[in-house]
Amino acid sequence: MAKIGNRASRKAQAGDPVPSQGEIEPEPLNLTANVSEERMTTGPFAWESQAAQYPRTGPPGISYFRAELPNNSDKLSLFVHCLLYRDETGELVGILNHYPTDLPPLQREGDRNVWVRPDRRRQGIGSALLTEAMLRWTPTRDPHLTESGVRLVEGMEEKMSVVARVLPAPPDVVYDEWFDAEGMREWMCPRPAVPTGIEIDPRVGGQYRIDIDDEGLALSVTGRYHVLDRPNRLALTWHCTNWEPSAPETVVLVHLEPRDEGRTLMTIRHSRLPADLSDDYKAGWGRIAAQLEERLAGR
Repeated sequence: MAKIGNRASRKAQAGDPVPSQGEIEPEPLNLTANVSEERMTTGPFAWESQAAQYPRTGPPGISYFRAELPNNSDKLSLFVHCLLYRDETGELVGILNHYPTDLPPLQREGDRNVWVRPDRRRQGIGSALLTEAMLRWTPTRDPHLTESGVRLVEGMEEKMSVVARVLPAPPDVVYDEWFDAEGMREWMCPRPAVPTGIEIDPRVGGQYRIDIDDEGLALSVTGRYHVLDRPNRLALTWHCTNWEPSAPETVVLVHLEPRDEGRTLMTIRHSRLPADLSDDYKAGWGRIAAQLEERLAGR
């Protein structure tokens, strides 16, 4: 997207939205380790014990598995959401468990545990599993993770471009702005760049395309919608045509939280960005959020 790419950041110009009190520092996640590193290497928490619960081979990539748990009560079905990462040969090399309910004594609703086969660590497998989990399930403000999971999430947060802004409209109104193709022309690109065309298919799996004129440079942003949870959040993949061809799709997560007086705290987290684009995208999303505030305030 304009000025959120591999071009240098620019100085403020006339016509830019004026910063307001709506811009705030994003609230940090309060991460807690509920399973120690030592415990992750022995007994039922060790990789070998976890991997033995699933087929060793299967389709390459990330797949979903629902693990039913034994339960003495006929009234309650207990289960765990599992994401399985298999490499290009189909070998199981990563596991993520997401707990939809409390499972005493260790797991609380929203907790996540991540395992990566010891010989495949530090190869992006854990990050890919956590990114997929963020697309599927809303993270809690203070999630419990394994010790290695805490370090992994902290590293991912440091690499994300994150902006937060309080907007003068309730969450449902803000949410709908993200799917108003005509209205998006006023705020989706950081000025002086302008959208020349916007096409959206607002359904899970639907594609979108934003064509942009960035001071004479023509480019496009494309992706798919993965989460549409009105009026709480949306998630989409994001790829720009002026990136290197080998660059992966990045992920944009938008969380909308109600505030007093009919306002909304909008937090945008853009992950998996190339390291040299992170600062530019943070600045660009900040200007976009300010332009959206300007549009909503003018209603």
